[in-house]
Amino acid sequence: TPTWTPRMHEEFQARRGYDPLPFLPVLGGFHVASAEREAAFRADWNQTVKDLYRDVLFKTMREKLHAVGLEFACEPYTGPFDSRACAAHVDRLMTEFWFDPRLNRGVPKRLGWNRWTGPDGRRHNVVEAEAFTGQPNVCQWTETPLQLKACGDQQFARGVNRFILHTSPLQPWGDDIVPGIAMGRWGTHFGRTQTWAESGAGWFAYLNRCQALLQWGEPAAREPAAHDIQPKGTPVSTLSRTADGKDVVFVVNHADHPVSLSLDLPGARRAPDWFDPVTGRITPLPVVADARVPIRLPACGSGFLVLRRPAAKEPVGASWPRAEEVAAVAGPWQVTFPGRGGRAAAEVQMETLRDWTKEVHPHARYFSGTATYRTTFTGPTGTPPDVLALGDCQGQIARVVLNGVDCGTAWCPPYEVRIPAGTLRADANELVVEFTNVWANRLIGDEQEPADCAFVQAPYPGGAYLARFPDWFVRRMPRPSQGRVCFTTWNYFTKDSPLVPSGLLGPVRLCRTK
Repeated sequence: TPTWTPRMHEEFQARRGYDPLPFLPVLGGFHVASAEREAAFRADWNQTVKDLYRDVLFKTMREKLHAVGLEFACEPYTGPFDSRACAAHVDRLMTEFWFDPRLNRGVPKRLGWNRWTGPDGRRHNVVEAEAFTGQPNVCQWTETPLQLKACGDQQFARGVNRFILHTSPLQPWGDDIVPGIAMGRWGTHFGRTQTWAESGAGWFAYLNRCQALLQWGEPAAREPAAHDIQPKGTPVSTLSRTADGKDVVFVVNHADHPVSLSLDLPGARRAPDWFDPVTGRITPLPVVADARVPIRLPACGSGFLVLRRPAAKEPVGASWPRAEEVAAVAGPWQVTFPGRGGRAAAEVQMETLRDWTKEVHPHARYFSGTATYRTTFTGPTGTPPDVLALGDCQGQIARVVLNGVDCGTAWCPPYEVRIPAGTLRADANELVVEFTNVWANRLIGDEQEPADCAFVQAPYPGGAYLARFPDWFVRRMPRPSQGRVCFTTWNYFTKDSPLVPSGLLGPVRLCRTK
């Protein structure tokens, strides 16, 4: 807390109505008056500091930014000032949250910042956040879009509706230098060198869809009541927004298992639609007899109940579509691990699906990136299946190509893709699954090789930093430790660090929606 500025004397006297000079020794622990009078001076002093932050610092910053056509974005908390009062001078109100990879964290508390007023006297409709800042014990090039979704959904449910991703340092080199520069020990690691920079596009689309709806309208006065169909205690959140007689309700399952529940419709009875922000699909939902809407969510699932149309006079029994297994895709599977950094590609035959980290071949065991699974199977008889279920993907990402047709990318439960009509054949079918894991395993694999960079243990927990760029790197010479693949400025790992389970485990099934 500041104790003096050049104009502190006159500012205090103007705001509090008396001279502070006789009482200044109190700030150093000396006694000059009764305990009550000294306490009153300390309160006046602290209030003056708060006033000056509000009227001088925050107000002046906003004026100077506006003078050059900029907006004032700020995280106005953790300081000797009144956050709510200072936020009145902030154009873009921000908070922050830190990444937590645990998928089950319970129902979050509401943030409430969107009820603070902005510079124009209106509420902040958009609440931004420095998003997914990561401690080195949980962000070690190990984070996945599924983990990020679960963490981000917690914050959406609190009232945050625009994410400012942390971190994405400049990567000034070619695609052969990976994962490249880190922001010291901090994550989460975004940017073009991330293994899932392209295959994780589905998660970014998910964020766009959620933020668009969560910024629409304004917060609703009340939330719909949620009723567990399963045992009580299921961690489910709702967040409602409204405008022009329409409502959207964001529903989140914070558990790592599927849940079934029902929601009471808010306000006048209207026909509900279900908007899936993962796929972008809209499904009309009928209303059951007791004016409740039944909802099923997968593990870490979420979606929007959209109320915009008058309901039918008579309630209709609701039935969510279910995917029932028609046939299994048993394999065998040919799995290709592409080469990188001078390492040759590895081909592994899997009679049954298994974890890469159990492989004998070191390139497969320590592989990071996108491996390709291939198999053929005979199409089942009868009505063609319309869903391919991948089973256990260990929380990672899988793109499905069937007979040359891109069926989409699965990155979160239920790990299913739609099979376009006419894609499946009655005879031989070729299935390709492009499976992407994280950087950690290759970085640990590199630690099995001789060192060719000098790292210094950081003076705080979290790993070691690059002491200097080595001569071979600066001069673009051949790398001395030829078995190494990666180059980065921060090292989280040793040769004994545990590998991240990776690969498609299945079972892979052809299903029909009913």
